[in-house]
Amino acid sequence: MGLAPRQNPDGRRDFVVTIILVLWLAQVGWLIWWFAPEGQDLINRLLTGQIGAAIRQEEPFSQGLAEVQEIIPPAATYVFLDRYEAGKENKARYLLYPRRHILLRPRIRPAPLFDRLVREQAEYLIIRDGLPPAARYYLEPPNHPAFQYLMESKAGTVYVVRPDLLVGGFYD
Repeated sequence: MGLAPRQNPDGRRDFVVTIILVLWLAQVGWLIWWFAPEGQDLINRLLTGQIGAAIRQEEPFSQGLAEVQEIIPPAATYVFLDRYEAGKENKARYLLYPRRHILLRPRIRPAPLFDRLVREQAEYLIIRDGLPPAARYYLEPPNHPAFQYLMESKAGTVYVVRPDLLVGGFYD
């Protein structure tokens, strides 16, 4: 009772499967070689649990928001002057949570801006695209004691606001 040697009349099929396996292994080897520099960083991120932070650490706007996040306390309210269409407002709202977020247009006149700052008791003002032309006089030192320049980050210009110093009716 011996086993007969396997006879393979279709040796061509084995050759094609072998070629496909060799090409697949070559592709896997090339991918390992290509991504080897990021391998150590990936392992470190998986071990420390910082999986989603990689993209936020590379983008300048997110880096600026991280700087601002260290300064603004979690219970504070801030006004963010930005165009909603730019999409940066959503990222600021997400990354600066749980801070209270108020969005205003960048071309707002000083009276509505001051009124909103007083009504909402906002302690911080973040201006993403530079100073609004109409409010430039009030925000540049030493014109108004309610605004104190804090920092310039990649997220924008940050001011500390003292709403108690913004008194009276606001008219343009």
